[in-house]
This record gives sequence, C-alpha cells and structure tokens, in this order.
Amino acid sequence: MRATPFLLLAVVFSCLPAAAEPFASDPSVGRLSSARLLAGAAEPDGVRLAAVEIALAPKAVTYWRAPGQAGVAPTLDFSASENLASVETLFPVPKHIKEASGVVAGYESRAVFPLRVTPRDPKAPVKLDLKLDYAACEKICLPVRAHLNLLLSPGATSPHAAEIARALAESVPKRLEAAAARDLLALRREGEPGGWRLDYRGKGAVLDVFCEVADTFTLESERSGEGFALTLYSATGARTAPKESLTATLTIVTDQGAWEAPIVLQ
Repeated sequence: MRATPFLLLAVVFSCLPAAAEPFASDPSVGRLSSARLLAGAAEPDGVRLAAVEIALAPKAVTYWRAPGQAGVAPTLDFSASENLASVETLFPVPKHIKEASGVVAGYESRAVFPLRVTPRDPKAPVKLDLKLDYAACEKICLPVRAHLNLLLSPGATSPHAAEIARALAESVPKRLEAAAARDLLALRREGEPGGWRLDYRGKGAVLDVFCEVADTFTLESERSGEGFALTLYSATGARTAPKESLTATLTIVTDQGAWEAPIVLQ
C-alpha cells in the first residue's frame, strides 16, 4: 500500500442532489473515487441482482478482497438493510498492479461488483443500506467510507440490468469443487519452506493467478516458467511454512475464462 499519513487523510464525502434515476443510488463522491449502488434484474429463483460500482480517478486504484501484503481489502456492511435475508458480494477478476511498496491485486478506472440479493419477503421491495469502506490510492492512499441506499422493487426493469448480468457472466470467476480443482491443478513443494510450484493442466493458457488464504497469512504468486511459484508469508511479512495443512483459494485466469479453485498447502 502506498504511504498513508492518516492524520492528513480525512475524506469528506458529499452526496450529489437526489438523482432522478431510480435504479441507482446517489453517488458518494470523494477526491479520487466515487461509489454507488446499481439495481439489476430478478432471477428465476427470486434472487435480485444489484451491484456496487466504484469509479476511480486516472492513475488511482482500489483493491481486491485479498490484495496482498500491501493492499487494503474493501468491507461491505448491509446490516441496516430492510427485507434482506442475505446478500452475496461477487468480485470480478482483479489485476496485479505494481506500487512503490510492492505488487497488489486490485482495479483501475472502474470496478463493478455484482450482488446477489435474497429478500425475506419476495413480494416486497428490498431497501439496501450499505456502509462501504475501501481505499482509493494514487500517490497516497485515501481511506474512504461511503453510505449508500437503494430500493430494489420487484418486477422493475433497470437500465443497468444488462451490464450487471454481463459482469456476472464475464468478469466473475466460476467456482470449482475440490475434485475438479485437483484435475486442473498440480501443486508440489519447491525450494525453501513456504514455497510451492503450481502447474495448470486445463485448456488454454494461464494468464495470471491470485491467491487467498487465512487472515494470519498472505499467499503470493509469481510466474515461473510455464507455471507459477506460490510463496506463503506470515502476518509479520516473513516467509513461512504452515505447521499443519492450510486451505487456500486460487483464482486462475486463463485465455478461456477464470475459475476459483480450492487447494491445500502441506
């Protein structure tokens, strides 16, 4: 993460006047970014689609849910929402971005995070009330808090529905079960403790790999020949080997799509 002098980084958000467009929240606008909620379509099972949109200033970035040792993951709090049984936030595939303090996983320009919203009463509207905390970083990192509200009415037709459906189909990785992951991936220890080599046995060429692991660790990936080298770090940033089996999730990006795959580090 870029150096962040927190005492100097008070970010004051100003909401724009009430929008005439009923399918998007008023944007929460800051120095390097803006955020809003977008309404999508209803699915046959009663789930309603929506999205969080973060638009960034030129050269600014924000971070993925597992950004690496130097990034700050976003947090989404929907606890104040009404008629909400559950909400699932889906993250589009990020990219690796070089910063002064290292390489992070994140987004540039604009990111759309689809939401799968399950209402308690499917016949009634859902009032989404989101407290969103994220970082918007350029030369410095600005911690950002946005408070967003949007009413999802059953049967309404949103102009954002096609874009959200496209993001869900094209940008969000497909999830693999453990058996399918074992067929596609070969993992073995390599080098010093805390290191593994990952080889892909599926169709197409691997473009990048992103890693997620328990909060007390960070798992980094780096291309190594035709495969990727994975390295595990402790909370202090030191390379380490797990004392027992450790479950991780890899996002494998290929020229034929992206998959989330569980692995076990031993």
